[in-house]
Amino acid sequence: MPVKHEVLTKNGKEMRDLTKKIALRLRCLNCSGWGYKEVKECKFTDCKIYPYREGDNPNSGVQRMKDLRDYCKWCSVEGGEPKRCQDFNCPLWPFRKGSATDKSREGVSTPTDLF
Repeated sequence: MPVKHEVLTKNGKEMRDLTKKIALRLRCLNCSGWGYKEVKECKFTDCKIYPYREGDNPNSGVQRMKDLRDYCKWCSVEGGEPKRCQDFNCPLWPFRKGSATDKSREGVSTPTDLF
């Protein structure tokens, strides 16, 4: 089931309905500077989300979630603790804890609105 979340896109911030598949694809596009060709020809084959970069889901849901969490742990500046992630506009943010059940940012436009 999709979760509504504000993400950074090529055209700025947008509210999107995200599934893990869409979130993974958006993260790869963001990493490549929104270059579709760059994503397709990505050289970072050791990246945990590399297999999902073109919107494919080559692994089971359990493995996909593990790969997503491993990527979040790698990216996290909080010592590998995705739950403390402050990158609210990352498309993977709603899924960082293992599911999209965290609705704490739904409808929130800026990080300061949380406090």
